[in-house]
Amino acid sequence: MVKKRMLSGSRKTCRPLVHKVLTRSRLFEVLDDASDFPATAVLASAGYGKTTLASSYVESKQVLSIWYCVDGGDTDLASFFVNFTLAVQQATPERGNVIPLYQAENALNIKAFARRYFEAVYQRLGQSFYLVFDDIHECPSQQWADVIAMAVEGVPFNGRIFIMGRHALPAEFSRLHLNQLIYTLREKDLYFNNDELTQLAPMHNIDTLTQAQCDKLQDMMAGWVAGLTLMLARSDKIDNSSMQAFDAREDLLNYFKNEVLRHIDEQTRAILYRTCYLPDLSIESATTLTQNLQVASILKNLHDQRYFIYRITDAEVIYRYHPLFRTLLMAQSKEVLSEQSLQQVLDTSIDLLEKSGDLEAAVTLLIKIDNMARLAQFIIMRAKELLTGNRMQTLMKCLQHIPAQTIEASGWLLYWRGMCTVPMRPRMARQDFSAAFDFFSSNSDVTGQCLSIVGIIDSYLFERDEFVSLDPWITQVDQLRTVFDQKATTPALHVLTLKMFSALLHRAPGHQDFDLWLGRIEKISMTELPPGLRITRQISLILHGIWHGDFQRATMHHSVLEKQLKNSPEHVPTILWYTIHCCFLWATGEAQQSLTVAKEGLARVKEYNLPLLNIGLLTHGAAAALMAHNNAEAKKLLEAATPVTNEAGHTHLVLYHILYTVYSCRNNDNEAVHYHGKEALNSAIASGLPFFQSSAHLACAQIYMLDGNIEKTVHHVNASEAIVTKMNSHFHQFSHLLLAAIFDWSLGQQDTALGLLKDALVLARQYHLLPGLWVCEDELAQILAQALRHDIETTVAQKIIRQRQLMPEYPPYDIKEWPWPVCIYTLGRFEIHIDGKRLESPARSRPKLFALLKTLIAFGGTLVREERISEAVWPDADGDAAHQLFDTTLFRLRKVLGLHQALINRDGRLSLNKKLCWLDVWALNAEVDALGDAIKADYPADDLIMKYEENLCRIYRGDFLPADESLPVFIPPRQKIHLSLIRALYLILDYWFHHNRTKELELSLKRVNERFPAEEKPYLMLMGLYRSQKRFSEAVNTYRLCEQVMQRDYNMVPSYEMKSEYNLACNHH
Repeated sequence: MVKKRMLSGSRKTCRPLVHKVLTRSRLFEVLDDASDFPATAVLASAGYGKTTLASSYVESKQVLSIWYCVDGGDTDLASFFVNFTLAVQQATPERGNVIPLYQAENALNIKAFARRYFEAVYQRLGQSFYLVFDDIHECPSQQWADVIAMAVEGVPFNGRIFIMGRHALPAEFSRLHLNQLIYTLREKDLYFNNDELTQLAPMHNIDTLTQAQCDKLQDMMAGWVAGLTLMLARSDKIDNSSMQAFDAREDLLNYFKNEVLRHIDEQTRAILYRTCYLPDLSIESATTLTQNLQVASILKNLHDQRYFIYRITDAEVIYRYHPLFRTLLMAQSKEVLSEQSLQQVLDTSIDLLEKSGDLEAAVTLLIKIDNMARLAQFIIMRAKELLTGNRMQTLMKCLQHIPAQTIEASGWLLYWRGMCTVPMRPRMARQDFSAAFDFFSSNSDVTGQCLSIVGIIDSYLFERDEFVSLDPWITQVDQLRTVFDQKATTPALHVLTLKMFSALLHRAPGHQDFDLWLGRIEKISMTELPPGLRITRQISLILHGIWHGDFQRATMHHSVLEKQLKNSPEHVPTILWYTIHCCFLWATGEAQQSLTVAKEGLARVKEYNLPLLNIGLLTHGAAAALMAHNNAEAKKLLEAATPVTNEAGHTHLVLYHILYTVYSCRNNDNEAVHYHGKEALNSAIASGLPFFQSSAHLACAQIYMLDGNIEKTVHHVNASEAIVTKMNSHFHQFSHLLLAAIFDWSLGQQDTALGLLKDALVLARQYHLLPGLWVCEDELAQILAQALRHDIETTVAQKIIRQRQLMPEYPPYDIKEWPWPVCIYTLGRFEIHIDGKRLESPARSRPKLFALLKTLIAFGGTLVREERISEAVWPDADGDAAHQLFDTTLFRLRKVLGLHQALINRDGRLSLNKKLCWLDVWALNAEVDALGDAIKADYPADDLIMKYEENLCRIYRGDFLPADESLPVFIPPRQKIHLSLIRALYLILDYWFHHNRTKELELSLKRVNERFPAEEKPYLMLMGLYRSQKRFSEAVNTYRLCEQVMQRDYNMVPSYEMKSEYNLACNHH
């Protein structure tokens, strides 16, 4: 059995100690019976023994327990989660399960975070445990009620939750009642019965109570345990006179005043009046407030006499007054203490609360006593601490109570109000920051000026709409930079450096001092920054690497950020991390992984209702899907983003419309292509961001180039070039050069195009660049094919083709350097190469697995019916069994190939993906067709014919699947391929013959004889060539070679024609 743990940290997380209380076995049994319910609510007015019952019950069970005292400070959910997490960590110090950290973004859908939070808490607690939430009436927040409701819904079978309060449970708990997740113990259930009264009397030195006395006490107290206990403690016996003061419930407060306080000496009363403003009272605090060295013994005596004062921890002596008693004391203190003494008590109490870190209690007290001047000072002194601790709601609570004119008369109050509102209402916050800057400027507060500009820049970054109006503030920083460097504090300078660099990166990447600010941000050590700004630093540097076009630097900073987040207390990164991680991955060629990250991020924010963050993930996820050529997933993500575009800023809309442009182009929707291209450009111009403006012009140039509109294409190419020149971005310079090469190639200016292409690919090699999403992907693939044909930066071109999964409309089978993901060789051998690496002995280790692939190829490789393949591979299997075998084998084959998309099974027909798979049979057919077209041309070039001949001989290494020559399914394609090749070679021989290219003809005939020794016609043609050149001995030797081969390999003799040619050669010889 686990012993109870008593927490020694916060007063909020300490279970009140029970001291000489009656064990209420009757109610313990009720609570035991209610253990089938995940939660038990104990609801009653003050003084009915809720806390005493729960504390004694928890103590009796000796299980791991966490007691949480709710107060007004828990309205700020950040404060609640911080305190509760501390309690869990203190209760389970030896366990390493990580509990999620509360972030400001979680407030927008607290239920989702609370569910995830308590799942982690319960995993950490592990064994049997109790959670107790006392005084829930102190926190009327609907969001806090939602949090506790989520805690109840998720509690495991080995856990139990107790909820205590004075009022009915809030409406947020209705579903718990309907689902029978909560048992309620009400006020009347707590009434003492007569048996319990007779047991209680001796504990107060009253020997016995008669039945009549018990009945009288029941009627008079109506179950009020505090009054009952007080009466028993103050009376030697129970009679009519002792009961007289309790004749009516409305006289209870008067009884406190007249009977309780009257029986306390003056010194003790003074202590009570001076200490009642602290929710929890340590001996040190009591001494400070009263300046009475006997305060410890006096408070102990009150506790021992059960004068409505509880000791809440045994690790340190801390007392807490009963709420009703505390209310009375505060009311009396205002009547008894002088105005000066009362003000001193209040000021000291607030000082003590601030010193102890209980800022929420300090705020509550300041608001209660309506001390707005002190509250304003508190904000100025403590705002940074509250925001750093994610307690923005507490700060907002303070500001809401400060009069508007007071805030507008203070630069720092304006600044902190802006900091509270900037994440959700950035434009409104910008007004506060601007007013704060004017105030600080007039008062020569340089640090205030510096931080106000930081806030203004942040408002643009949060809004992500237009950045044009940011220009005056960039100018302000330029003008004040020297003053800032000399007079602003170091932390303010650090944050200004981060934000100014981000401002220039977005709005003015060609700024004359851009490199200066880049150098400054790189010089700031990570150890000099708080965790949040460390992430900001790395994200800015990653974006700079991507936008500027230095992917190596972007990769370095991305690795640092990833490591930093993995080592952070919270393993689940922020949504911003998901977005930047997704962007980085698809920009660097990891499209599939990027899509996975986007889905993980979207799963986290599914219930958060964060439109601006959602659209970032949705659009970057769509970009990754388009990069991976997963058009269906891209459509799904773009459609999900569409409903929130009305709320999105222009920077989000640029990417959204460019992505839709690419998607529409792939689907041949020309109207949508033009619409989204125009909208992308409009949003880019409105945003004022050069990066997006250049991208939009490039997209529009591609659209008009596909239309054949040369004038508009030139306009947008030139507009992009003008922006690129100012940006100094390698990435956009590379993209511009690439598009210019494509455009010139389309105009027939091939030499110029190849020069531009070389410049682009050299830049790509130097800075590890990859092109972004292109509207004219087919044209991009074609220009890179020309790079391979002309041996221009072959390695770089291959990398781009491979990582962007590019393929022209007509696959370039003639380019042996094309980086096919899968290469399948069936002529003279059976081999599979994956990304250039041979798959070792595939057919031997898995014969049936590759029988399916061979059969597919034998039937043409595309749109082959499943039944036709099954009949050839599994002739003895019936329909259902054959279908099962087909599905299983196809699954395993895809797994072996490592590319699910390599085999397309659609509508019962199987195909090899021609965009991913190179097949030697297809390559051979393509060369044969190209050769036929070249022969038909009026003036085919000799070197072209020679190239086709070399390619045919290179591709054809032997018969189709020679190891399977006996299988009937492979015989027809083998014969067809053989005949097709022979006809192509004869076309070449005829070409050389009719064009009197005797040297080329002789070499071709020898090649054919070596490749096809059973073909007699090439021997005959070679003998005739030799005879015409009077090379009779070579003609005779050719005949003898033919005769030898035919007799040895085929048991045949040469034809009559061959013998006649032979005789003619012999006669001349």
